[in-house]
Amino acid sequence: MSNTKENTSEIPNGVLESEVISRWAPLPISDELDASVDDIVSWKVTPPFFRVGRSALMHLPSPLEIGTQNGTVRVEQIKIKGVGLSDFEGNISQPSSVHFQMNAPHLGISEKGTFFMIPAATKPKGGLVLEKAKMEFHIADILFKNNIPTEIPLRVYKYTDPDMCFEAKGGTRSDLGVVVAGQHHATYDRADIMLDYQVTDTKCKAQMDEFAELVGIDTSIDPELSMFTFVYQSYGHYIRKFSQCQLYRHSGHCSNIGFSLHTKSIYFTDIDSCRVLAECGEIDTSLRVMRDAMSGGYNLFSIFTEPKNARRFSFDRIVRSGIFRKYLKSYYHELPETLVHGLAGLLEDHTKEVHERVLAHITEVPKEEASEQAGLGSEDDCQATYDSKWDRVTTDYEETYSWFLAVFWTLHRHSTMSEEFPLAISDDEIFENIAEFSNQKLVDTIRKKIGQYC
Repeated sequence: MSNTKENTSEIPNGVLESEVISRWAPLPISDELDASVDDIVSWKVTPPFFRVGRSALMHLPSPLEIGTQNGTVRVEQIKIKGVGLSDFEGNISQPSSVHFQMNAPHLGISEKGTFFMIPAATKPKGGLVLEKAKMEFHIADILFKNNIPTEIPLRVYKYTDPDMCFEAKGGTRSDLGVVVAGQHHATYDRADIMLDYQVTDTKCKAQMDEFAELVGIDTSIDPELSMFTFVYQSYGHYIRKFSQCQLYRHSGHCSNIGFSLHTKSIYFTDIDSCRVLAECGEIDTSLRVMRDAMSGGYNLFSIFTEPKNARRFSFDRIVRSGIFRKYLKSYYHELPETLVHGLAGLLEDHTKEVHERVLAHITEVPKEEASEQAGLGSEDDCQATYDSKWDRVTTDYEETYSWFLAVFWTLHRHSTMSEEFPLAISDDEIFENIAEFSNQKLVDTIRKKIGQYC
């Protein structure tokens, strides 16, 4: 996808005016630390970026810790999101109104229960729309109050300069903001690092080893997938509780899941896109709950069929880990194992087919090298480099989502979640909607295979 730039004015380097509009009362921070965060948000000092993205990371000399009625809060690092961009070359720039196009389409659900693909919306390059910053703070507060492990909401800032805004494609103008959140560890703790266990640095590896020992993971056999499977079992448990908090829309990709030595579980991160179910209608409410359950399973498929991971993790190795079956069983824990494992097997079969398809299409020259040879990146290095790294080249989204929709509809219908979130349309209607989304022949095949188990 191309980079659209309806408004291309960059904010010139210099101090950015801002104000705090929300503070999290349970965890007050010192005046000195408060001032340090203020200086980073306003660019009185250059934000400390340690990896590609729009989140600066502030390591604390000593952890913040406080006891609350919902347990002890411990923060070792502060994430300051929307404060600028560190690109693939390590260049740092201020948040801006420039449009940055993400390449990840996702599944949409209408109020009538029909399905469609939605292209990812453009985002302010290095910035965060204020409403997203406020939502991340609000969702984290709800999760904490419901004993669901989460990043800790600390501050929301609003940039007050009138030029600090973002104009969407429809012409809507939004202020830019920053959300400040407490992270559980001073070292990298997103679950995607587990897939790099053998090659990561010693500090991260030691943290993963400590986590594995705390939660009882046997790392003597396939440590990457042993830890990764535990993470998705934990995620299945908590994404169900997430829905029961009347929330929806969290991406179950491993880059949005942290792991915590303090809670001995996963914890939710990158929650700015989450929403409240009260805004949904009679039909789509239960479907959005189902979609959040599905997101964890779909992202397992997506992760293991990325070319770099398809090379590293054979399909037999994935099946031996039991990750699909254990994820489904952690969410639908009350359902018979024969049903859960049977339907998980259908998802494994589809994953195997696409996994083989990916391996057949991998070229000898890595995509990054091919992009460099083509001279990519002269006009917009960050956008061009991002585009060159997007390698979902063999996925038929409608085909894959049809399998996942059918399986997770069936699981939801049989589970007690259907009592909490009643289905407002029939089996025939949902499968008609899936057929309109993809095709009738595929849906007939899927229904026949599901019929073997229920």
